Amino acid sequence: MLIDIITLFPKMFAGVFGESIIKRAVDKKILDVRFTQLRDFATDKHHHVDDSP
Repeated sequence: MLIDIITLFPKMFAGVFGESIIKRAVDKKILDVRFTQLRDFATDKHHHVDDSP
């Protein structure tokens, strides 16, 4: 199973996915979790990902 997580804070998930049942599933190759930094897809020079209200 593949889980893609798109987030502004990918390092925030390291503790959760490194110390839980999910870690065991990843170690056994049952689960693949990928984290994507949302700012990598920003188009301006400051990597803004929000919009004005």
